[in-house]
Amino acid sequence: MKQLLSSVLIIIFAVSLFAGKASAAGFTLGAGTGSEADGTYINEAATGVNYGSNTRYWLGGASSGTDAYVLLNWPALKDSLFGRTVDSCFLSDKPQAVVGNADGLFACFQIRTGRPWIELQATWNNYITASLWGTAGAKDTTTDIYSTAVDSKTQAAFTNGVYTEFNITSIAQQWDGPDSINGPGVVLKQYGGSDATQIDLASDEYATAGNRPKIRVVYHEGIDVYPNVCVVTVKVRNPDRSPAVGIWVTAYLTRSNVRDSLGYGYTNLPMYRQTGAQGDA
Repeated sequence: MKQLLSSVLIIIFAVSLFAGKASAAGFTLGAGTGSEADGTYINEAATGVNYGSNTRYWLGGASSGTDAYVLLNWPALKDSLFGRTVDSCFLSDKPQAVVGNADGLFACFQIRTGRPWIELQATWNNYITASLWGTAGAKDTTTDIYSTAVDSKTQAAFTNGVYTEFNITSIAQQWDGPDSINGPGVVLKQYGGSDATQIDLASDEYATAGNRPKIRVVYHEGIDVYPNVCVVTVKVRNPDRSPAVGIWVTAYLTRSNVRDSLGYGYTNLPMYRQTGAQGDA
């Protein structure tokens, strides 16, 4: 189609491109709601052991040989966010024991989509039985996790029997469109402070459902600035015919395409045919 292109007219029918913000609503997943987390912890002291059926997660250790990290994901979250815009999202869990000095530092990191760990298979060495983490303990910031913490807490923020919240709004907002990939979740880890620090958290298998990990979302229906789908129509004319004969080619841009392209001009928008294949226009 490139040889036919003499002039291009782009008309964008933006679906709620600058729509007003609807009233906020919310929901909770986990903690006995029927949509529990997938969760486990991985233990440097037992590199081949899976703890996916344990009733508690162990979080702590800041020295070689003693680290234990918690993996969490909510598989039901994507469907719950479809067609909605996330205003805020908090992940929380309820400590059952807090041991050690209050100078422990803990952070929440997003796990990369190329590491679809499985609750009953993940270990310190492997994210699934047949596949290794890039670096044992899910530490590789190129293949396993993103290098910047989503949120962090000191040990003083953890109190027995009281939910401790991590703000994960920034990554939940990547999961609220039809083109999004929900998961594979987050990892909680200690990244500083005393070596003897240990926090026991109620797991998704904990007997008291109301103590299990949960995710709390505030949202509003629809979208604000960026559309979930834009319909882009391009008219392509054949310069070798007189008068020039034009045909209309309709393309669809997903939310992430538009988000990445704004500021560069519509002539640089990535384009896809109705079939989903990349277009020539």
